[in-house]
Amino acid sequence: MERYARDLTAGLVKCGLRPVVYSRGFDLSLEVFQHIDPVKIDFRWMPKKLRDVLFFYKAGKKAADVDLLISCTPTKESGIAICGGNHLGYLAAMSNRRRRLSDRLKIALDREGYLNARLIVAHSRRMQKELTEYYGVPESRIQVIYPPVDTQRFSVVTENARREARQRFGFKDDDIVLALPSTSHLRKGVDVLNAYFADTSLPVVLAVAGSEFQSSNPAVRSLGYLEDIETLYQAADYTVVASRYEPFGLVGVESVLCGTPLLIAENVGCREVLAESAYISFSIDDVGSLARGVETAVARVRNGEPTRISAPDDALSYDPSVESHVSALLEAAGLNVDESR
Repeated sequence: MERYARDLTAGLVKCGLRPVVYSRGFDLSLEVFQHIDPVKIDFRWMPKKLRDVLFFYKAGKKAADVDLLISCTPTKESGIAICGGNHLGYLAAMSNRRRRLSDRLKIALDREGYLNARLIVAHSRRMQKELTEYYGVPESRIQVIYPPVDTQRFSVVTENARREARQRFGFKDDDIVLALPSTSHLRKGVDVLNAYFADTSLPVVLAVAGSEFQSSNPAVRSLGYLEDIETLYQAADYTVVASRYEPFGLVGVESVLCGTPLLIAENVGCREVLAESAYISFSIDDVGSLARGVETAVARVRNGEPTRISAPDDALSYDPSVESHVSALLEAAGLNVDESR
């Protein structure tokens, strides 16, 4: 959601607007910072568990000061509440997770924020269904608008550029590389993948980017956090999306835009916008299903089948550009760019 907020802000600026941005902190090095009115809502002095509550009420009060408040995190009042995930849906997917006091607090904030928003924008039909099922939000108050991706950054590159990217990461020519971006390893299913690759003799490298991951398995490599994650997508043969909970999953769209097909769990939301030719699906709850998916991917690469996605736009059912997304949001709010200025 941080990246979504940055992309959304940049898109509003491209429309000729100068948005007011409420946040706990700002990255002053971002170019877009010069084109916004930043308002810092700082609660570092408060216990961490209470910061969400204070931001919920403090940011919500700002709704009266602007023409349209778009909230990327729950706030008491908003014109549009962006929903890329919800806590009840997360807990239902993470079935082994005990519900704590912090969970009940998060659920309460979600519920009140959805209740008071004029419109909720869900990032997938799956998310729309969860909001209706878990929070009782009428479908009439929810509009599905798929999230944007920087289509300039995530793009297909030449074979020479791919080869250079593979060399940078130390991948051999005959390595079959599966990329896995993850900053939340349990939710992303890294434990399942690590256990599977510990018992396979296939010439596969699972390249984990994001939070450090310790593994004694030589087939699993932790690359740490990458500023240019698109380079890993471009270098990989497949990108793995094995999340236990993923209401949409921008990783999937980013990878496809880079020309790299997916090995994707059936429960991941972005499957609804992908052509079947762009992925191999499996069940995260069935190791046999995962094994068949990996074996299929390996066989296709070994056999020299044309697995690369040469025309990403044809593999997506929506326009992922930031400009298109911002236009859809403003239209949903009943505004056009001239009016919102």
